[in-house]
Amino acid sequence: MKKKGGGSLLGLLVGATAWAQSGDDRILAAKEAARTGNRVQLEALAAAIETHPLEPYVQYWLLSNRLARAEPAPEVDLWAFLQRENGSLLAERLRGEWLTR
Repeated sequence: MKKKGGGSLLGLLVGATAWAQSGDDRILAAKEAARTGNRVQLEALAAAIETHPLEPYVQYWLLSNRLARAEPAPEVDLWAFLQRENGSLLAERLRGEWLTR
């Protein structure tokens, strides 16, 4: 006899695992895009904000990349990141990069 709802729980677990993997793949792809200087891919990946523990890294790589290219990085984006990640190592790194620009 099949338990009621058992299949849906398995479906949720499989879906959650697939979601986590796709999120991990996105973070790794963003890291590679930042490393290789693929600005277009990095911007596309950063635009698809997800709830992931490493999400701040994607945003940091994007802003850091803009600063390194001496592109006009919108101050609103920089301030938002610094406030959102206040006290974190990434915020302090970005602040230092911005100040030495």
